Amino acid sequence: MANRNNCVAFDPSLESSGVGPNVEILDEDGSIVLPELWEKMFEIMEKIEKESYEDLKGFDGSLDQYFRLKLDECIGAGELNDLSEDLREKLFDWHHRFENVIDAADDWSQTGGWGHTEYWLCPGDPLVVWNDGYETLFRLLLVID
Repeated sequence: MANRNNCVAFDPSLESSGVGPNVEILDEDGSIVLPELWEKMFEIMEKIEKESYEDLKGFDGSLDQYFRLKLDECIGAGELNDLSEDLREKLFDWHHRFENVIDAADDWSQTGGWGHTEYWLCPGDPLVVWNDGYETLFRLLLVID
């Protein structure tokens, strides 16, 4: 119904998520972070996330604690030697903020790791953009019988 009434915008690319092929990540001084550097970091974060579904079931800490623990293991294994500690921390912070949008959380340190295993992705596009914001959604819901 929302799509038929032109209430949502679908962007087939990933630019709206901040991880698409045409996205540039800038350091605070305005210099461009080389794509091969940030892509490597995000590949590792994605790998940690895939592994997390079993690990987090018995984990008592926060998502922040879990991801930092696993990232430290990857660093110890030499997987991120090309990244400075400063850049790793900045990219980790960006990734954590990105995931907070999906998790509807303010901070990973406040998100229980075990609770993350209770979430599953529903079919559809999680990055749907409501034209005119959520007000459109609420107006649409008001007209449904």
